[in-house]
Amino acid sequence: MHPHLSGKLLCLCLLCTAGWAGGDMLQLQRELFKEQQWQDCRIECMRRLAERTDDYEARLLAALSAMHLDMDALPALAELGVNPDVPDNIRLPARFHQALLSWQTGDYQPAQQALTEVFTMTDDRELFAQAGCALAMTLRMQPRSWTPPPDITAQLQTASVLWTPELQDTTRQALQSPRTAGCCNPGRLLIGFYRTQIRPAIGDRCLMHPSCSEYTRQAFARHGFLLGIPIMADRFIREPDVIKHAQAPVIVGNKIFYADPLDNHDWWLETSPDH
Repeated sequence: MHPHLSGKLLCLCLLCTAGWAGGDMLQLQRELFKEQQWQDCRIECMRRLAERTDDYEARLLAALSAMHLDMDALPALAELGVNPDVPDNIRLPARFHQALLSWQTGDYQPAQQALTEVFTMTDDRELFAQAGCALAMTLRMQPRSWTPPPDITAQLQTASVLWTPELQDTTRQALQSPRTAGCCNPGRLLIGFYRTQIRPAIGDRCLMHPSCSEYTRQAFARHGFLLGIPIMADRFIREPDVIKHAQAPVIVGNKIFYADPLDNHDWWLETSPDH
């Protein structure tokens, strides 16, 4: 199940976890999520849920990790998103990602209504911007599926100042359906196989940020499978020198990585602002 938001956007949206219900009990799971260790994060969340089934933050982190592993996360997100017992600082992010996945499957009107709910109810500035950006894009893409109230249209116009080019790019990717997305079936299968079968066996050795698998996923999503392959190869060729010279170090969790975003290497492929 392709395009979820990139790791960068997910962290921006969901990792303001201070005050979430899990407290210090989920510190390890949060660190793994920040480091984009999706498989390990999901495993640790499932262990936590075996001890306490009502840990809603663990459910959310497990569902989002599953989404990154190209597993079916929609049922788990939907369960969190509509449960009135779940605190809004967990329920609304779950509802947001439920809406994105529903949109990918062609369930347009419920997705737009869910995005409207998140946009109007959240107190989180980043989630407010993301939900508004996604809602505005869906209304342009499918204007006949649902007509929002006039006050929502006015609020979207006001909120548009928060929609940075990076946010618009990642949101556009997140709204792509599996049938039309650049990250086609071969790309999704390749990334999913590596993350679920190979990486757990050899361990996570990548010191780049984003990781090589996430970088490749973004390349497939943005440029398609055929062009994504040489972009992936270019990353592998450059990786030793970047690490050797300690270029652009960043701290993620408690580890030092070396920043190497896709935007630094594919700008020349962009043909228009709406690419």
